[in-house]
Amino acid sequence: MDGSLINNYFSSSVPGIAGRDRFNTSLFKGNVFSSGGYSALYGQALSGALMLESVDLPDQSSYDFGVSPIFLNGGFQKLSENKDHSYGATLGYSNLGLMQDVFNFNTDFIDAPRGFNGDANFRIKTKSGGFFKYYGMFDNNKMGVKTESLEPGYDFALVRLKGKNTYHNLSLKQKFGKYLLNTSASYSYNQSDLNFSTETNDIESEKTQLLNDGNYINFKAVVDRKINKISALRGGFELNYANEKLNFGEVNKNYRDLISSAFVETDLGFSNHFSAKIGVRGENSSYLNKTNIAPRFALAYRLAKDWTTSFAYGLFFQNPESKYINSSANLDFQQSQHFIFQVQRSTEGRSLRFEAFYKKYDELIKTQNIVPNGDQNQQVQTAFNNNGNGFAKGLELFWRDKKTFENIDYWVSYSFLDSKRDFLNYPVSLKPNFAAEHTISLVAKRFIPEWKTGVNLSYTYAKGRPYYDIVTQNDKNIIRNEGRLKDYNSLNLSFNYLPNLGKKDAKAFTIFVVSISNVLGTKNIYGYNFSQNGSRSSAVVPPVNTFVFVGMFISFGVDKTQDTINNNL
Repeated sequence: MDGSLINNYFSSSVPGIAGRDRFNTSLFKGNVFSSGGYSALYGQALSGALMLESVDLPDQSSYDFGVSPIFLNGGFQKLSENKDHSYGATLGYSNLGLMQDVFNFNTDFIDAPRGFNGDANFRIKTKSGGFFKYYGMFDNNKMGVKTESLEPGYDFALVRLKGKNTYHNLSLKQKFGKYLLNTSASYSYNQSDLNFSTETNDIESEKTQLLNDGNYINFKAVVDRKINKISALRGGFELNYANEKLNFGEVNKNYRDLISSAFVETDLGFSNHFSAKIGVRGENSSYLNKTNIAPRFALAYRLAKDWTTSFAYGLFFQNPESKYINSSANLDFQQSQHFIFQVQRSTEGRSLRFEAFYKKYDELIKTQNIVPNGDQNQQVQTAFNNNGNGFAKGLELFWRDKKTFENIDYWVSYSFLDSKRDFLNYPVSLKPNFAAEHTISLVAKRFIPEWKTGVNLSYTYAKGRPYYDIVTQNDKNIIRNEGRLKDYNSLNLSFNYLPNLGKKDAKAFTIFVVSISNVLGTKNIYGYNFSQNGSRSSAVVPPVNTFVFVGMFISFGVDKTQDTINNNL
């Protein structure tokens, strides 16, 4: 965000339940998701990066409210009269308890998911046109889940979560003559407090706690200088400090690492048709006591007025994930090489993009399950070397059209992915359990002016992914069970009604939203859990097959209708 790394982007959760995005998306004026070949300004990611840039100043003061059976939130943005500074804040509360009484949930929530969150910001425009920004947020969440036991010794397994998180970001963008300085500093704290227990004949056992605390500090400075109208040179440095503590029964861990980085990059415009981006990044990890050098470049050529093509290559490094570092081992950076070719056509109301990619992975960590003090219930997956490798190759196609059909905006995306990896506890090179070979997504939005109503439809298909039951026996990892999940299908439908549409001098913009996820009630499966001896298994499924959301959103001062519609597609 504004140059600073965000740790723990998603909320804390329990195994089998997805976390939620923690950030207020209305505060961002743009986001760029790079699935590979990204700039030397960013590091510590093997495959891609998401760059978020916050709004400089709002267009005018505004107030927002949202109400639904699931949540209640409100906020404001206040712009000064001379439009040189602003400040704002939001608060929100969510609770899924009411919906448990309405829908037939697959998940038995003994404590319904609930959370309390808020954020605050201020932005100051300097006399010379620069910006000084602050953004801070917090969230607390709780939930508890009860599942039927796969083990013969007890009837149910219970897990309860208490999560805390806070994030603060301070940034400055300022020109000094021919130079542009971008600096940012951030601090984040994340706590995940999990309690595990069992239940037999309605009697609950003593709880086992897994407590994870993390403190993260980031500082980054970039100096940018334009060489001419179409060329530029930039460079800078970045510091990332992490301090994590984990307590789980007899396992106590304190992980510290300072990653120091320096980078330089140039944009070279040879003509209005041909340009290049060339950069290099170097990193040093205090924990690994290792250094890496990562060259990267991208070439772009305009074939015709509406057609552009590009090719990108880069070397990328990432530390082993701290959750796998549970004993001393001689580890190194994981690394990947990207080769990405893209062709794109953009015209008024239509866009077409084709991408072909190949990514080669080396030095991936290999893990084994260790059992501290012989307690099988406290198995932890632990890295012991960097002998893993793998590859990913594929194609992506994207088409968007909001011109052909009146009041209809639709887009279609398709991706093909062929990937194999020998990493983590995989005994041999396998198709990763997160990779679907074919994925298709369709979104269509139709607005009916005379009804002041919009209808939105989205459909997602993904070919079934593989699943594995891998265990460690005699210091070797073996596949005990394996198979392929059934194909994933989800058809979603939403309606939005704008009662104030067309009213002159409207000061309030109200929108009513009804959205239905997985309309057809398809019983999708995400994976399988297995008992310790492998004889029993249970499917990992979504908390509910079909879900209906009803909400009302009101904004005073600024029309945020489109943001609301997009957020509820």
